[in-house]
Formats: sequence, structure tokens, C-alpha cells
Amino acid sequence: MSPMLYVESDLDSFAGVIDQMNHKARIGMPVRFPMLFSPGRIGTLKLSNRIVMAPMATNFADAEGEVTEWMIAYYAERARGGAGLIIIENANVDYPSGKSGTTQLRVDQDRFIPGLYRLSQAVHAEGGLCALQINHAGAIAKKGIDEGGQPLAPSKGPEGLYLTNPKVLGISEIQGIVQKFAMAASRAKKAGFDAVQIHGAHAYLIAQFFSPLTNQRQDIYGGSHEGRVRFAKEILTEVRKEVGPNFPVLIRLNASDLMEGGIDIQESAEIAKMLSALGVDAFDFSVGVHYQLNRSMCGELEPMSYKEKWRLKLIDQIKMDLTVPLLAVGPFHEPMSAETAIQEGEIDFAVFGRLFIADPQWPVKALNGKEKEIRHCISCNEGCVRARVFEDRPVSCTVNPEVGLESRNLIRSKTDSRKLMVVGGGPAGCAAAIYASQRGHEVVLIEESSRLGGKCFLGSRLPRKERLAWVVEYQRHELNHLGVDVRLHTSYSNELLKEISPHVLILSIGAVPWIPQNIEFRNETPLHAEDIIRKGIAWSRACVAVIGGGALGCEVAIALSEAQNDVIVLEAIAEAARDIEPISRYDLLDRLTKDSRVQLLTSARVRRVNGKRIHYEAAPGTMREINPDHIVWATGYTPRDLGEDLPLDRYPELEVRRIGDCLRPRNVFYAICDGFWLGMKI
Repeated sequence: MSPMLYVESDLDSFAGVIDQMNHKARIGMPVRFPMLFSPGRIGTLKLSNRIVMAPMATNFADAEGEVTEWMIAYYAERARGGAGLIIIENANVDYPSGKSGTTQLRVDQDRFIPGLYRLSQAVHAEGGLCALQINHAGAIAKKGIDEGGQPLAPSKGPEGLYLTNPKVLGISEIQGIVQKFAMAASRAKKAGFDAVQIHGAHAYLIAQFFSPLTNQRQDIYGGSHEGRVRFAKEILTEVRKEVGPNFPVLIRLNASDLMEGGIDIQESAEIAKMLSALGVDAFDFSVGVHYQLNRSMCGELEPMSYKEKWRLKLIDQIKMDLTVPLLAVGPFHEPMSAETAIQEGEIDFAVFGRLFIADPQWPVKALNGKEKEIRHCISCNEGCVRARVFEDRPVSCTVNPEVGLESRNLIRSKTDSRKLMVVGGGPAGCAAAIYASQRGHEVVLIEESSRLGGKCFLGSRLPRKERLAWVVEYQRHELNHLGVDVRLHTSYSNELLKEISPHVLILSIGAVPWIPQNIEFRNETPLHAEDIIRKGIAWSRACVAVIGGGALGCEVAIALSEAQNDVIVLEAIAEAARDIEPISRYDLLDRLTKDSRVQLLTSARVRRVNGKRIHYEAAPGTMREINPDHIVWATGYTPRDLGEDLPLDRYPELEVRRIGDCLRPRNVFYAICDGFWLGMKI
């Protein structure tokens, strides 16, 4: 049986987005995504559309777990964008042992109700609805943030699974945590939330009880399938007692742990069937666990290489027996993907995660036919995952540098207009031009090539990096929309500088390929990885050596392999691809090492290149050599400089700024960040 579509007939009772739909219907305009923007119901809760913002931790709470002003502004901005329901990030029900983030929300005491109330009312003030997700981290509470307490678990678990040896819960302790979930749900209701979601996925405590891998108990809370589900059933029963029959209760489950011995699709289907009898109003299905970095974690926080809607096939067997709404992350990067999934009965509500970080206004843009204005998430994982999960910083975003700054209204702060000349149309230069123009400056952007995008455009031509082109497309659209004077096929010259006569000269001229000086190099003109990407791969069935095993070298190696070449990658340090965030790195190296055409040599220091003969040091004092058909250099970049072409002494009043790779070669996250802050400061 397909999921049930809970459609409300009295559209006039909905405000905001539904009013826009009705207006379009009255004047004969088609609604671009009729299913996505159709109203629905979760229990007693009426939603104006089928767009749900996923719960995503931000580290925007304070050190005590209190709501902050910048957290309120962050969620208010997403509510303003038109989501049918916002599920607020996980709140800890049992401090400190249940804590899963550096500065995580708390809902374990009544003193947190006022702050949570201000948060829920800020969402309501923008016409939105919100649920609070409640959670206990269990054995995967991070070492160092549980204030010296020992993490809790149903059982010890397999050796090496947890970062910290957990304490096995006694029966009375389990029952105490059940009551803590119930009281947390009661506080959520008192704090004005419209629903509560219980987190039973991603290897947190409830999921640890579900999983036969981590629950090896032989008492009433383990052993049989019924025993492993008992903890969740008791939580749902007690939560319902506290919140009453009319307050919506959702639960998030894993469709699959994507890990041997963990929860699989059949197990998840049984869990959902057992819990549905307890008055669950909706199921929200996700995948993957994060015990430690592994393939399963790539599934939970998928990198750029994963396809659109890949998760939906995993829930196909589960949805057959459900009689309440089904929510799921696709992932959906584009509205049409979600529209199709709802039309075809795969889901009832589409859950969007990182797209709401990248562009909080995308639902309104999609409804109004402004899809080209949507700032798409590219799944790079730099600001949302590396920053928060691995570096304990507040969440940020590569394509949206305004994340976390919503309360400061930076973009809305106009300034006295000045004339700016931006040299270089890569992501940094385009970002500077966009944000400076939004604040009222007159901008001329010159680019020596035939297109914008710089290394972002080049990167989009690599296998499974196509989404980088979305950055280029968005920036091009914004520059055109703002009326920025963009001049392609235009190189910097003193004559042009004199003609434009800017107040500020912004250099975003990028970087040039670099060959380490400690490598003795003779004869052939070096061929850089960038040349391969730009011109295409001209070889097939050849042996190619790639010198440099950073992300660029590894990605080019995969491209060469897919063109039927045998590839040897030589990396000087012990680990390859250290220059990208951990999940993307794991995925890249996993694909690389499984490629039979690619040989990865780490701790291989190239000492001399003579023609096509490479001499490298495999170990101290141990020299080896290879003689490939072709050599590709991927040893990094060095900042580009205009040098004598920039006669600053002639223009003493000219303000000169450098951003992006010509300041210091880094990735697109920092390039756009550089451009944003310069655009805000000038």
C-alpha cells in the first residue's frame, strides 16, 4: 500500500504559502509543484505544505544549552522561507550523559522552557510550525563533552565500536531515562512547540537498543526482537501520557544502519510496525550511523558523489505496512525531485536538510517560479559537517556565508556607493561583486577567460563533482540580476584601470600550479592536473603517474582510470587527500582503493623527474623508479601575482584588496567567505 496523502480541503484556512497558491489558482497561473505545496496533516497538526526542514544540530546554543539570539534568528529566517514544518535540532533529555554536541540544546530541566518558548514563538511569528526533537546520545556521547561522566549504553558492544568505554545501564536506570524522555516531551509542549519528535536513529541511545549489534542484553530490554524494542515502546507510552492524545508525536528511525550486524531494512520494518500501534503520528526515516568514520557515516551525511534520492529505495519495503504519514530525506537537492517522490507515492512529506542551510528561502522561490534563484546545497560537507561534527564549531555553509549571521542583518545594511573593480571571476571575485553590489556599490567585474567560475567550474568537470557547477550558475544569475558590469575575455591592464578609475581594486586572480623546489626536474614541460581537466583526457590504455595525492590528484586519478588508463598516484606524506573534510575524504579514498586500475603509493617522496622517468624515495634511503607513459602534476598551487603589471605608485588613493587563492590557495568555502566579508566591509 502506498503512503496515505493527508490532504486538507479548506485551503483558505492556511496562510502564507497556501494564500499564494490560491491566488495563482484564481488568476489561472499553474502551481509549479502542486503536490509539494499541497496541504497535509500529521496527527492533529495541519501543515500548509509537504516541505519539512530536517533537524540539524547547529552549535548555536550557549555553553549551558540555552537558546541564543542567533539561534532564534537562524530558525526565524527558515520559517520565513515557507517550510510546512521545521523540526528543531535535537535537545538533550539527560544532561550531561546524553549530550551529543559541543553546545547542544537542553530540555532536561524546566529552566530551559522560557528560552525554548521564545524560539517556538519566533517560528510562529513568521507563519511557521515547529517540532522539537528530543534525544539521548547514549554510548556515542563525545569524549570530553560529557563532563567526565561515562557514556551510557544497553551493552558493551563490539570491541572498538565506541570511542569511549560505556557504562551498561541497569533496569532502574533505563526506566529513569524513559521518564526523562516523557518529561522532555512535556516541556516541549509547554514551550509552545506544535509537535515533538523522538530521535531513534543514527546510533543514538534508542537506536542502540534496537540494534542487535549494540544490544546484547539478555533481560527484558534485549535478547528477542520484542525486548530490543521495549525501551522505545515505553518511551512512546510515557510520552503520550504526558502530552495527551492530541499532541503530535513523531519518531525518527533508521531504514538501515548500512553496517554489517546493525539494523537492516527488514528489522526496521518490524520496528516501525510495532511502534505504529502506540499512537505514533508520523515516521521520519533516515539511514546511517556514526559510531566512527565508516561507509555508514557517508550514508548518513552523504558527500557530493551520492545521487539524488538514493535513500528512497531503502524505505520501499517499510512503507507498505504504515498507515500514518511517512517522512524521509531523499536527499532532495531540487524541488522537482521531492515533487516526483510525493506524486509517485514514495513519501508523504519531503524532508530537506542542508538545502535549508544553503538557502532558507528556497520554498518561496520554488513556489514563485524563481528556481534559478535557489542557492543549492552542493553536499561538500565543509561548513555543516566538518565545522560542527569534526571541529566543534558553529554550523556554516560554503554557498551561504550568511549562516549564523541572520541576527546582524548584514546584507540589508546599505553604504555610501563607491566604484569597485574586481579582477577575476572565480567564486571569490563573484561573491565580492555580488555582496558589494547588494549593499549599493557600483561594480565592474573582469574575467580573462570566456566564462565565470574559475577552479569551481573546472572542478565541476571531475567525476561526481558536477554539483560545483551549481555555484557558478547561481553566482552568474545573481550578477546578472544585480546588473553588475561583467566583462569576459578581458584581462587586467593599466589602461583599463585608468578607464574604470575605481575607488577599490579587488584582486581575485587565483593561483598557479606549483612544483616543489626540492624536486629535480628536467626536460619536458610539466603537465598539470588542471590542464587535464580543462582540455580533457587524450589518452586511453596508457600508464599515467600522478605526482601529488591530495584531493585533486586522487580525483584526477579516478577520471584517468575511467578513461581506461592505469594510474599510479605518488603522495609524499603517509595519508592521501588530507585537504578535504573527513567524510568526503573517506568516500574518495574508498572509491580510489577499490579501483583496480589505480595504485596509491603514500610516503613516496618524488626526488627527481628526468623525462618520463620518476625517481622517488619509498623509505629513508630507499630509492625506486617508475617510467610511465605520461606524468601529471598535482602538487598544489601558489598565489598568482600581477607583479609589475600593477603600478600602485601611480594611484596612491587606490585601495587594493586581495581575496581567494591569490591571497592563499584554499577551497571554495574560503573563497566565497573571503568575497562575502570583503563585500560586507567595503
